[in-house]
Formats: sequence, structure tokens, C-alpha cells
Amino acid sequence: MCSCQKQDTILMNDELSNQISTKVKVGISFPSRSIPRWEEEALLLEKQLKNNDYDINLFFDKESNLSQKEQIDFLINDNCNIIIIATIAPKDIEISINRAKRKGIIIILYDNLINNIEGIDYYITSNDDNWGELQAKYIIDKLDINNNEAIFNIELFALSPEDINSNKYFNQAMKILEPYIESKRIKIVSFQKEKSQCCIFNSSKDEAKKRMTLLIKNQKYSPNGLKDSPNNAKIDAILSPNDDISSGIIEALLEANYNNTNMPIITGATLSVEAKENINNNLQSMSIYNDTNTFTKELVNLINDIVDANYNNIKIKNNTHNGLINIPTLVIEPTIYN
Repeated sequence: MCSCQKQDTILMNDELSNQISTKVKVGISFPSRSIPRWEEEALLLEKQLKNNDYDINLFFDKESNLSQKEQIDFLINDNCNIIIIATIAPKDIEISINRAKRKGIIIILYDNLINNIEGIDYYITSNDDNWGELQAKYIIDKLDINNNEAIFNIELFALSPEDINSNKYFNQAMKILEPYIESKRIKIVSFQKEKSQCCIFNSSKDEAKKRMTLLIKNQKYSPNGLKDSPNNAKIDAILSPNDDISSGIIEALLEANYNNTNMPIITGATLSVEAKENINNNLQSMSIYNDTNTFTKELVNLINDIVDANYNNIKIKNNTHNGLINIPTLVIEPTIYN
């Protein structure tokens, strides 16, 4: 499987079989650093790999006037033994990945899958298949709904319709909440429980604030509201799929005189800087996120095992079928910050 070993080892790549290297060379090709997430994670990965004595060559898309394809071609020609790729434009780099495969270079996909291509050795990704479920379960647990007979008032928000995760997150959450709605333990005061009614255009903070402001006005929600009062209603929880939407909800509530002593339960995801501050100030209840340190640490451990040929150490239980092949997949579970 592995085409190289870590120290003073003859590399086994087809074109490098006679070359001796003191360090394994790892190339990293990520999307544009103009997106903070990619810069943060790439630099952390670079640091951790250097700490493990790897020779690193890091590229961000469009940097040095090179496209991601051209950068990967450079890494191939630079005799990298392993190339880690995160891409948002997979079609552009398929030819380069196949070329790397022919040269015996190990290719690891980072977070984003590339479909219908054979040249992938490993894939590391986060488990976001249950984020909606985790958010709904958090609400149920915090309301302690299974241990009392009260009826709880809840409102629902959903991601923008064009978001690839919009249906998934909302349907997961509703699978948990629906039995409580049917049994009248949870009341959607606005009666807006269809995803089309709850979607926030562009999943934006401003649009979320507008909708929450209307809900407060139309349903007469109040910081000192009562559960059964039609003119002074209490809201117990708000299902929010991400932190931008949560921030807009919170702004609307603050303008309606809510504060950190009477906020409803508000979920979120991705742990933005603003969300972390809101959680620390008791304005938001939680945020689901992928811990970057865990993500990159597990990837470095995988690379160490590959390089040292410790294949028995590689405990990968999952495979992802990309349309052509099953790719051994390391799945990192999410973390809840609350």
C-alpha cells in the first residue's frame, strides 16, 4: 500500500525506486486561503506533520498564480510521496490524481469526496450524518421532556433550500421531534413545521433575524411569557441548524428584551467565533462542530502508520463508495460545545 518509509529508506514508487530520501515528502493542496476554514486547517496540518519530521509543501488554490491542478502537478513532479487534497472543484483535478496514482503516490482526500475516480487511497471526513438528530436530542434532553408532563413551545429553522445538507439535517431533527409533536408534548406555536416554511435564504444571519422578529411579533413571544397565554407566550426552544442562523435568532430575541437569564434553548453548528462567545455568555445553548485538532491529529496518525507500514494499526472500519471504488474512510465524530 505505502510507497515510502519514514527515515533513510529506499522509496518504492515506480519512478523513484532508486532514489534515497532522509524524509518523506508530503504535499498538501487545499482550496483558497480566502476561506478562513481552509487556511486554519491547512496550517495546523502542516505544523503537525512538520512536528513528525515530514518534509511539507503546502499550496492553496490560486496562490502563486497556479490553479489547484497545476499545484498538484507540481507536487507530483516534486516527487512527493503522499499528497493530501481538499477540493471544491473536483473535476478540475481528476487527471492529475490519476497521474499521481500511476506514479505510486499515496492520495488522501481531506473532508470532501471526489466521485467516479479510481486514484484515491484514503479518505478522511467528519460524520455530519447525524447533526440534525443530535440537535433535536439535545433539545429533548435539556427540556427533560421524558420526565415531566409539561407541553413545550418550539420553533423550527432550516438551512437554505439549495444547501446540500438542508433536507438531511431537517429530516433527521424531525424524526426525533415528530413523535413529541404528534403526542402534543411539543407545540409548534406558529404551525410552521414544513421545511419550506422554515428555510432561511442563504442560511444568513440577517434573514434568520427577520423571520425570528416576525415570529416574536405574530406569536406574541415574551421574555416573561406563559406557556398557555395567547398574548404573552413563552418559547422554550428553537431548533437552529447552524450558527449564522442562531446568531440572527439571538439578535432578534435581544431586541425583544430577552437576555442571558431567559433565553430559550437554541441549537447551532460549526462553532463560529460569534457562536462560541454567545454560548460562553449563555445566549446560545450549544454548537456541533468538527474539532480541527482531532481531525488533523488522526490524519497525521494515519500517515505515520502508512509510512511505517503499520497496517495492522490502521483501524478503519468504514468504506465510502465513490461510484467506482470503495475508499477506506476514517470518520471523525463531531463534538458538542455547550
